[in-house]
Amino acid sequence: MPIISAIAGAVGAVAGAIGTAVGAVGSFVAGLGAIGKAVLSIGLNLAISALFKPKEAKPVSGVELDVQYGADQSRTVRCGRWGIAGHYVYANTMGAANKYFQQVYAVSDFYCTSLDRVWIDGEEVTLGAVEGGRGNVVDSGEYAGKIWVKFIDGRQTTADSYLVNGSDPAGRWTSDHVGLGVAYIIVTLEYDREKLGNVVNFFFEGKGAPLYDWRKDSTMGGSGNHRWDDPSTWEFSENPVLMDYAYRRGFKINGDLFCGMDEDANNLPIERYTIAANICDEVVEDGGPRYRCAIGFDCNAEHGDNIDALMTSCGGMVVHAVDGVWPIIGTDQTPVATLTDDDLIVGERVQFQRLRPASELVNSVSGTFPDPDNQWSPVSYERATDVIIVATDRRSKDVSMNFGTVPYARQAAQLASIYFSENRFEATATITVRPRWQVLEPGDWIVWESEKYGTRTYLVTDTSLVTLQSDKPRCVVLQLQERSGDIYTSVGTVAPPPVPLGPATPAYQSELLDFSVTGVTGAGNDGRLYPAIRAGWTAVYDPTITAITLEYRAKDHPDVVFERTVQSNATVAYLAEGVLSDTVYEVRYFFETDPTRSVTPSAWVEVTTPDVPTGDVSVGLGQVKDDISDLLKRHSTLLDELARNVELIAADTAIGAGRLVEQTAVVKRTDRSLAAAIQTLEATATETEANAQAITQVQANVDNLAAGGLIKFEANAGQGSVLVTIDILARATINDQFAQSGLSIRVSDDGNGGFIRDVVIDTGRFVVTDGTNDALPLVFENGELVSEIARFREAIAEGFETPSGKARFGILAPNVEGVEITT
Repeated sequence: MPIISAIAGAVGAVAGAIGTAVGAVGSFVAGLGAIGKAVLSIGLNLAISALFKPKEAKPVSGVELDVQYGADQSRTVRCGRWGIAGHYVYANTMGAANKYFQQVYAVSDFYCTSLDRVWIDGEEVTLGAVEGGRGNVVDSGEYAGKIWVKFIDGRQTTADSYLVNGSDPAGRWTSDHVGLGVAYIIVTLEYDREKLGNVVNFFFEGKGAPLYDWRKDSTMGGSGNHRWDDPSTWEFSENPVLMDYAYRRGFKINGDLFCGMDEDANNLPIERYTIAANICDEVVEDGGPRYRCAIGFDCNAEHGDNIDALMTSCGGMVVHAVDGVWPIIGTDQTPVATLTDDDLIVGERVQFQRLRPASELVNSVSGTFPDPDNQWSPVSYERATDVIIVATDRRSKDVSMNFGTVPYARQAAQLASIYFSENRFEATATITVRPRWQVLEPGDWIVWESEKYGTRTYLVTDTSLVTLQSDKPRCVVLQLQERSGDIYTSVGTVAPPPVPLGPATPAYQSELLDFSVTGVTGAGNDGRLYPAIRAGWTAVYDPTITAITLEYRAKDHPDVVFERTVQSNATVAYLAEGVLSDTVYEVRYFFETDPTRSVTPSAWVEVTTPDVPTGDVSVGLGQVKDDISDLLKRHSTLLDELARNVELIAADTAIGAGRLVEQTAVVKRTDRSLAAAIQTLEATATETEANAQAITQVQANVDNLAAGGLIKFEANAGQGSVLVTIDILARATINDQFAQSGLSIRVSDDGNGGFIRDVVIDTGRFVVTDGTNDALPLVFENGELVSEIARFREAIAEGFETPSGKARFGILAPNVEGVEITT
């Protein structure tokens, strides 16, 4: 067969290229010497890798659900159980009137052990007796007695005579088409117009390559007749460590390497491989081995991808050291040493991280595994999660992990639990220790008892030797990852360790020390006195407190609350805004924190402000009246001039109805900022209505800060009661919080031949001032009109009361008027 013979012929060239590359790598590792590095790879933090790793186009697995066509297919070595549709490599009709149709499906480019199950059009069938060269007849289902299946295990030394004799025309399959090393399946169909009129789909399950097991080799300290140089002594196994050993040594046919790494046996310490293989063979609760694997090694893939797929199936890691390479299988281990802070090199930095970033945490692992009882289709395994952890994280962070090399539900669920649980053991550290700890190796478990960082069990992931000073040669740098035997206990979830905030739970500061408030008298730049409150305290010691907010209010008016915020490094604050003399006030505080936490305001503390005499303020209402009169005259003149200008423009404009808009805009922007100024002029006129608008807008943005303003003039005739509107608006925004202030002036038709004039001010504080520092302003704020001195020609009110409450004028009781003075 041309394809099979071509595959076999290419083995030599591939082996030479791989041998050269691996030889170079081996020389490099050997050249590191004794002062090299030993590190773990593959399997560390696999859940994190699954979060960020892009999906592979064709991950290494043990199943192929679709038939492969064409010569451009990777060579594959199948180990463990396999379920595949096969590589369609040959078709031929034979017999009288082309009664029989032969098909050949290649399944592996290395020896296989058996063909165990067959599905035809999705239905599993049974195979009966062998009938000549056609193989076993299908004796169940719709195609019973019409289809034959023959398995060739790859050990053949001659071409299959049934294919040679049946080739039509002769020569399509010759005696040269041996296909040594290639396992394939021959399917023969007898033509039947009713049953075989359409394309028939096949799916096959079998056992893959026999593997060398040094534990059964008496020359390697084992017991048995296994020999590395004699594949006929090997046996089928699903042990992933045996597969790893075989792949690293390399798969060969007639001495030609075509797949694998061609590692020297001396670089694969057999005693360490024995420990790993024995762990995989341990019998667990379902009666089967702890770890089994079904894999099709892709001979064109990166070695790391193939090894990664193996290690994923057994929770394993790979140690790369100067004295060799070996796997460590996912299981509980006994710590080999206990280190204390006395073992650390004084003066060398300790890098410790208690928690992973939130982006690297997962709280649910789910996915699929190939189920042989469902024609190897992907089926969901038991999800690994924990509702308490999800609630603690306050969001769901699911990672998808499909175990394509694990055709066992229990094992897939166990692996999901392992990768979920180890993600929640988050602590990592890098420490420099004394030379005595050169005996530690990657993969060892140790206990580090630290007064500062706590006592934990760690996995050594990296070791290196450093010379710090002449008196401190060959110190050891260890990289550590937190581990626990609970990770590997059973299917399901493992409760992660409690999450302390640092070595111990911190004591947050809950109150200001020595907090006190005192009534004081302040003096302005103009020499005028004013009442104020001084609040003082001892400096805060809690670094999570970022600011202190003080609230104060007059005791008799608790609904009006003022506040002031100061930075956390302040120890004193003066409260003057809205403070009246000779008045009882209440003051309290609360903390602003980062990270934000729940805080409780302190209790109210009373303080009485001093009795500060007021100065003279002259208010000349007559002068104000004259000034207002002049302003109104000016307004009238401006509006008359506007009317004349409009009439002149209208005289030069053709008569007609419609709408005209003119807009001018200036905009400038960068990646972080934006500035814009827009002016819009709009005029609309019909026979019965007219409307004119002029709008000026400005906007300035930088990051999350925005500031904007608008002035709008609108005149309207013939539509609605509002005739003229002038709006002036200002708004500032930070994140989602905003504040705005505005003024609206309106003249409306009252419907009775008169007018309504409105001025509406929307603001937090309205201030009237003479523009100098000589007089205090008149302020309307927080629902109160505040003025230092007010003079009225005539006042009509239900009552007056001094701020101290000692004197009250007005209605004392029903139908009783008078004066009440309290001493």
